[in-house]
Amino acid sequence: MNFTVHGGHAAQGNAFSGASGLCSESVEDRKIKEAVIKYLKQAGHTVYDCTVDSGPSQSAIITAIKRKINLYSNVTANISIHLNCYNGNAHGTECCIYSDNEAAKQMAQRICSKISSLGFTDRGVKKRTDLGVLKGIYNGGINILVETFFCDSQNDFNLYEKMGNSDAIGKAIAEGILNNQLAAPTENGPNLADVTYKLKQALHITPGNVTMQEVTETLKQALGIKSDNTIKKPINVDPKPSVPQSNINLNHNTKPLNQNISLGQQHANNFAGCGLNPDGIRGSKTIAGGIMCVQNALNLDYNSNLKLDGKWGPKSESALSSHYVKKGETQYLVTAVEILLMLKGYNPSGVESPGIFGNGLYNCLIQYQKDNCLAADGVAGTNTIKSLIH
Repeated sequence: MNFTVHGGHAAQGNAFSGASGLCSESVEDRKIKEAVIKYLKQAGHTVYDCTVDSGPSQSAIITAIKRKINLYSNVTANISIHLNCYNGNAHGTECCIYSDNEAAKQMAQRICSKISSLGFTDRGVKKRTDLGVLKGIYNGGINILVETFFCDSQNDFNLYEKMGNSDAIGKAIAEGILNNQLAAPTENGPNLADVTYKLKQALHITPGNVTMQEVTETLKQALGIKSDNTIKKPINVDPKPSVPQSNINLNHNTKPLNQNISLGQQHANNFAGCGLNPDGIRGSKTIAGGIMCVQNALNLDYNSNLKLDGKWGPKSESALSSHYVKKGETQYLVTAVEILLMLKGYNPSGVESPGIFGNGLYNCLIQYQKDNCLAADGVAGTNTIKSLIH
């Protein structure tokens, strides 16, 4: 059989790179995508990778993905790999399909069942006619968008991390697609990620601590890791390993991390390519990043043609004009307001692109307006937006 598979959104580091939470969607969906492709090919099928890494807008990226998909014919299924994100409390796996096509429903349910067998909650199959990547495809294949797990859910992230890598989820998706049990690749010793996970627990390193990369790199050098990230010789992992402090710089920050600001910085990077360090500190670069988010939203919603320079000048002022967003609306300006609130340390209950102005954002905005002596009407108007960017 022939399949197309792609990781959703732009690559990490580019604008429109998807959701961020305890991990980044565009990083992990590509790892999972590679595992899916590996197992489908291992089973003897042809797979075309239709991932797109950059584009001037989210819609342009989706169009480019579909253009690549439509290059191929006699395709059995087109699989789009994503990570979900909402408010930190939602969790589990789900598959989205465009129509009531029975073959699509059956394959999507098999994928959900296979992923949930790994410990994730099965949220089931959902019909979504609003997702652009599920429509406008003419290669004969059924279209399925896989929301593997919620990247902002501590429960889901712990499950994913405990697996050690993306391989298990990729294998589960491939098995759901093919309705067949697949053999695991031969392993030569324990996987590096399994060792790393145990070491993280022993050292009490939280998911947001960037020094975990230093731990991983130190392990690679000490153990002699092969290119496929397996260890050359089996080792016994002590649950309380002795790690020379001189070799690993844990660099604990005595100042508590503001998680909302840190997540806001990651969302700003994804939405407007701000290049912020997610350190949880609201400095001058973070303030400029918030302005870039508003400039990007005005370009997407109103074709304002603003330069994303992080400077609030006459052109940005004129583009904002009397624009506002309120409850019930869906716009990219809503996305910007959600991110701006996070960069101020508030929690708007999730970030979407384009943003959906729901109850979480409404209540959060009213609280911000009260705290800053603004009219507490729950409407993000000119005065509120200008207050958020400064």
